[in-house]
Amino acid sequence: MDLSIENIIARNYYGEEGAIDVIRNAGFDAIDYDVCGLSPEGFEDLIVKRGVPYAKELRACAKEKGTYFCQSHAVYDYRFGIRFDESERKFYEVVRSMEFCAALGAPVCVVHCLAHPDEKVMMEENFRFYSALLPYAEQYGIAIGVENLPGSPSGQRIDRASRFNEMIDRLDSPYVKGCFDVGHANIAMHCPEEFIRDAGSRIFCLHTHDNDGVSDLHSVPSTHPNGNFSVNWDAVLAALSTAGYQGTLSLELVGWMNCFSAETLPEALRLAAAVGRSMIRKFEKMQANCTGGGR
Repeated sequence: MDLSIENIIARNYYGEEGAIDVIRNAGFDAIDYDVCGLSPEGFEDLIVKRGVPYAKELRACAKEKGTYFCQSHAVYDYRFGIRFDESERKFYEVVRSMEFCAALGAPVCVVHCLAHPDEKVMMEENFRFYSALLPYAEQYGIAIGVENLPGSPSGQRIDRASRFNEMIDRLDSPYVKGCFDVGHANIAMHCPEEFIRDAGSRIFCLHTHDNDGVSDLHSVPSTHPNGNFSVNWDAVLAALSTAGYQGTLSLELVGWMNCFSAETLPEALRLAAAVGRSMIRKFEKMQANCTGGGR
């Protein structure tokens, strides 16, 4: 299993190519390219003006340095009610995000759903939303990553895997994949391993981070049994192993990385990589035992 991390904080400090260097030197195999963290001005300059040719340059640069882009995250500052065509600026930005991601060589671009308090309305509108994006995914040769759909607007903890499963199954396309966000599931359910067991092989990629079950902290996984946060990582890794997960362990630690300066971030990234490697070793041991390889 490869290890990756999202790159917006490193890009803000060191620039595009410098971020590739510092992430690779910290011990990561791959990079999750973060588009959603860009300012409006940054999006216009990077994604619209420099666009595909520059993305291809970054792809070549990453390859030369011994790494690659394993996934990306589209913009998500859009709201329910947007039009599903490129005359709508926010829809246009999602499409451009997918195009840029494809040029980076990433196989999947994660696209957040549209939130609405009525479950039926939410599901129908998001089916239309993702369906409108499918022709672009096919054109660019990239999958749309459907992340965990939101839970009850009242904050009630419900099984969000049912909505996740329904959306992926209904779209029924090789250009649609599931992205499981562990931290978001922990806030909604306090038992993300249940989500994994219900979603099974629909999970193609991960957003891996920790929290206290209340706030979306995007912190480094607390793998010690006496840790401060509430994700049971042994249970999560065991569920992923049983589900036959074959993707990357992708850390999404923007909240935690924001605590560090340009001077200290490289050391923080090395620590994050060490935590990720420990998790991968445990996962691979569980995987071997599941297949009989550990006997």
